[in-house]
Amino acid sequence: MQTRTITINIRKKLMRLHRNRRRQRISGIVREEAARLTKSEPESITISKQLNEALLKGAQGSSFMLARVAVSVEQKDGGMELRLPAPAAPAQAPAPAKAAAPKKEEKKQLQAPKQASGKPKE
Repeated sequence: MQTRTITINIRKKLMRLHRNRRRQRISGIVREEAARLTKSEPESITISKQLNEALLKGAQGSSFMLARVAVSVEQKDGGMELRLPAPAAPAQAPAPAKAAAPKKEEKKQLQAPKQASGKPKE
């Protein structure tokens, strides 16, 4: 099974729709754009539940609108499936060896001498 990640620009299509219609049509827009990019039929493409929930969550606000969606396209027997790409594991660089820091010496606190009373000694 072949898997690849593609980025779909959906802002152009969503801007032409009234904001009350965006939520209803966003899955179809993603399906059509994925079909165009993969050169297949829109009917042969299925959208996973997690991707659909992410699309609907991004399309619900009036001020927030998705501009691009990264999807993972997996070739199946009867067609293709779109899903959210797996999060990439952060590359861990080897930690540089640190030189041993010298220990700080504790400073002894000396008490101030007591002041004598104002009377001189005889």
